[in-house]
Amino acid sequence: MSYKGYNGIEKYPFVVKKQEDTTIEYNVSVQKGSLVIKFVNGNDIIFEEVFTSDDQGSFSFVPNSSAQFITIIGNFTKGGCDFKIIRHASSDDGLKEV
Repeated sequence: MSYKGYNGIEKYPFVVKKQEDTTIEYNVSVQKGSLVIKFVNGNDIIFEEVFTSDDQGSFSFVPNSSAQFITIIGNFTKGGCDFKIIRHASSDDGLKEV
């Protein structure tokens, strides 16, 4: 997702396997303003960070349901962000990118 000017809240849904270790990698570009990425699993805040400059990283969780979403909050921001969802399969078939 990229944007020239963004001020508001958007929720981006995705589906994972319940109880399967999952990692979300993010790459954020902020040229102006700030961007908040928030991820909640059930009632637990797994990740919440305010970005005012470019950054990348990841966080992991075990989903308590298959339906999940990431919340993006733009505060008069310009830039973009990308996500990659990686499932850690419990069998011998290793990692699977979604």
